[in-house]
Amino acid sequence: MPTEIWVALISAIAIVSAAILPAFLIERARRENADDHAYVRKALSRVERKIDNHLEDHNIHGAARRTTIKNKPAERD
Repeated sequence: MPTEIWVALISAIAIVSAAILPAFLIERARRENADDHAYVRKALSRVERKIDNHLEDHNIHGAARRTTIKNKPAERD
C-alpha cells in the first residue's frame, strides 16, 4: 500500500510539473513579445517623425535646397 501512495504522489507531481512548465514558458514569451513590440513601435515612430520632418522641409524650402551645386562644371568664356 505505501508503494502505491508514493507512485500516485510522484505521478501527480509529474503531471502538475508537465502542465505548469509550458504555461510558464508561454507566459514569459508573451511578456517578452510585448516588450519587443513596444521597442519596435517606438523605433517606427521615430523613423516616421524623421520622414515627416524631411518632407516638411522639402515643402518649405522646395525640392532643391542647396545654395551651391557641387562639382559644377567650369564656365567658359
